[in-house]
Amino acid sequence: MSRLHRVIVALGFVCAIATSAQTNAFLPTSGEGSVTNAQGRSFKGELRGFVNGQVILVSREGSAGEVTRRFNAADVRAIAFPGYELVATAADLVANEKWPEARDALETLAKQRGPYLEVLNASDLGLFFALIDARMHTHAEIDAIALARRLEQLDAAADRRAELSDMILLGYWQLGLIDEAKLLAREWCAKATPGGQSTLGWRVLGEIALRDAHNEDALWIALEPVAYASFE
Repeated sequence: MSRLHRVIVALGFVCAIATSAQTNAFLPTSGEGSVTNAQGRSFKGELRGFVNGQVILVSREGSAGEVTRRFNAADVRAIAFPGYELVATAADLVANEKWPEARDALETLAKQRGPYLEVLNASDLGLFFALIDARMHTHAEIDAIALARRLEQLDAAADRRAELSDMILLGYWQLGLIDEAKLLAREWCAKATPGGQSTLGWRVLGEIALRDAHNEDALWIALEPVAYASFE
């Protein structure tokens, strides 16, 4: 994965943190979080999971004692989680490419947030994209592919599905699964947008052709994105 791509992922993660900092920064790490509903009203309490399409939040409210609230997925605008200090630490580790340490922090955060994937917004998913990158850099490509496949199913990740396709293809390539990588690369090229920022599919096909000593094929594959760019 190129340094440019790693920087983009890191910046996306940092931006996701910045957008949620006001709601997370002052929460303790003892387990209290909050849910903001579709009308913009926030409720604090302990997050107890996502069950049967509902976010469960339990709080103590004076004489009323323990109060359990259930929020339907469609009624959840945002969830604020405890532990912002660890989020900030993870972002710094990603930005400095300290991948083993970054992965440890991100895995902890993903375990905390994973049950709520269905209701997280696009900016909150930045943490999971960073985790895919960290797994790829710590020889955990299978786990990276599995997470990328999971994110592909989320509506909140719709604008980043091309990035997920890149990560999945690169994961198979790094694992040395040549037949699978070739198939995915061909599908990638068939869907590629002329003049797009990524040339990963052609690069993988070109490297496979060179590996198989098909030098002429490799040359033509390398020229594909150049031909596309000439028609912009």
